[in-house]
Amino acid sequence: MLARTSLKTSDPSTFGQTYDYLAQSARLVPSDCRDEDVVPNANFYRCISGAYHNLAATLYQASRYGFAIRFLDQSCALGERALKMYREASSLPIDDRSEESWSQLEEQLWRRWEILGVCHSKTEDRKVSL
Repeated sequence: MLARTSLKTSDPSTFGQTYDYLAQSARLVPSDCRDEDVVPNANFYRCISGAYHNLAATLYQASRYGFAIRFLDQSCALGERALKMYREASSLPIDDRSEESWSQLEEQLWRRWEILGVCHSKTEDRKVSL
């Protein structure tokens, strides 16, 4: 919530603080955990990944492509991490699964990578060197 409310697309000075809020939330999720905590922690990573993605989309829509890259990088990395954790835990007895959310992340992850590539292409110098 702090990250979303602190982002002002017209004010680049807010981008760093917004990113830092999300980075701090990701650091609070323990990566080493007991078996019964794997899926809840993976779900936290999935949610944080979604927050990075949503804010990156806001920056993208405001034509702030260079700034969106940083958010998209983390969105993709955390999304993949969450999916890996979830898949590895799928052999464990899990009562509280939200299959739809995981399927959605899996289906959207390629799109996040695609948008990241578009942002990189829009920020590169396209002049031919002589």
